[in-house]
Amino acid sequence: MLEVKRDYSNESRLARYSRKHPAETAASFRNLGRLLSALDSGLTLQQCTFGFFGSEGHDVYRIAQTGIANAHETRLYIYVKITQKEVQLLTIGDKQSQADDIRWCHSTVSAIQG
Repeated sequence: MLEVKRDYSNESRLARYSRKHPAETAASFRNLGRLLSALDSGLTLQQCTFGFFGSEGHDVYRIAQTGIANAHETRLYIYVKITQKEVQLLTIGDKQSQADDIRWCHSTVSAIQG
């Protein structure tokens, strides 16, 4: 069973975003739960073809919010380490911060992988 860890997460950003966009944040975390269930059932990352899930390269993945009318477009970024059965929660953001978020996530994952 995969474990969600926050060892490298941007906690202040997650808290701030959650206060500003609570429904979108909750929807993104529900989708994270759907992804974890799929992975725990034996699917690989490549087999997880959910519309809310995609790769940002360099082992960084994004999870979007779904199911909310007129939602603020939200992306939850994670790093998945199947061999250690863990998902590192990284950060959350929107379309405007996407490029900076992805750069930060790539840098963080490079540091994790050492």
